[in-house]
Order: sequence, then structure tokens, then C-alpha cells
Amino acid sequence: MSDSEACPISSRAAPSGVAGWLLFFVLTMVLFGPAFHIVAFLRSYRHTIEVFARLSHPHSHYLFYIIEQLAGVALNGYGIFAGIQLWKTQPAALMHANRFLLLMVLYHLADFAMAVNFTWILDPPGTVGKYLPHAFLRQMRDVVYPVVWYSYLLNSKRVRNTFLFSKGTSR
Repeated sequence: MSDSEACPISSRAAPSGVAGWLLFFVLTMVLFGPAFHIVAFLRSYRHTIEVFARLSHPHSHYLFYIIEQLAGVALNGYGIFAGIQLWKTQPAALMHANRFLLLMVLYHLADFAMAVNFTWILDPPGTVGKYLPHAFLRQMRDVVYPVVWYSYLLNSKRVRNTFLFSKGTSR
């Protein structure tokens, strides 16, 4: 009796490959995340430039804004790379996906800190108090996303079967 005849149910029950939630995660990294970043940039660009134009010395703010946007593009580019690695089931794909999620948390925390700092500097007293609750909720969403997906990558049977057991390595 061969192994396939002995355990026909277990071979069907072991999910593997890029499908289900893993496919959805890949799509968020490769398509939805970058598209969301582009839309958010286009929606906020005009307002941001108008605010900076009213400042007496806007050059440092323009420079920060350019650096922030380039960092976002680089992060999304790395996410696209990591997503393609997952799609192709490359051996280092999990490392890249986990690194992308960690960088995403760091990026959003730094972005939040700088936004609060600029709000404090640019706007009249009391604005930070009005801005903070809304910004904090958005920040929680931006940090919860990578935490949930990191947890998924650690605990998913599909991820384990696709990237760890199929490559002949163990965790």
C-alpha cells in the first residue's frame, strides 16, 4: 500500500499553494496597497501644497513631503516585490513578506509622529486636540493590518505547507 492510498483524506485536507487568504494577501501587496497609496497621494496633494505655500519658509516642509512620498513609493515597491516572491513561492518569500510588514508598521508610526509634529507647528492651538482622535484611529488601522497579516503568516497551515514543508525545511 502506498502513502497516497493510505492517507487520501490528509493529502486533500492539507492546503498549499497561493490560494485563499494567501492569494488575497498577495493581491493587497501587489495591487490594492499601491493603488490605495496612489489614490491617497492624489487626493491630498493639492491641499498639502496649498498649506505649504502659505508658510513663510515652506522649503523644509516640501523636502520632508518629497522624502515621505518617496519612502511610501519605496515601501510599496518592496511590497510588490515581496508579493511576487510569494506568488512564485520563492524560498525567501516569507522573509520578504515579514520584513515588508515590519517596515510598514515603522513607516506608519514615523508618518504619524511627523504628522502630529507638523500639525503642532503649523496650526493654531487646539488643532492637535481635534486632529489627534481621528489620526489615532487611522493609525490603529494602519498598524492593525500588518499585525493581522503577520499573525496569519505565522499560523497559517497553507503558508506552512507551501513555504516550509514543500521546500524540505522545517520551522
